[in-house]
Amino acid sequence: MHMLWLPLFIAWVIKLVILRYGGLKLYRRALPFFLGVILGECIVGSFWTIWGISTHVPSYAFWP
Repeated sequence: MHMLWLPLFIAWVIKLVILRYGGLKLYRRALPFFLGVILGECIVGSFWTIWGISTHVPSYAFWP
């Protein structure tokens, strides 16, 4: 948990700000963007992992 508290806190603050100042409508409009950020991280991380395995070079790690 010592590695996750800051990202979770930042996500909570962003969600709080969006809901407080934009309401549920803005929250629902912003949700695909944030899910895309998560999906993009997974796809890019997978690409670098496969690249590292195929070239025998340590390149990227999801979890240090």
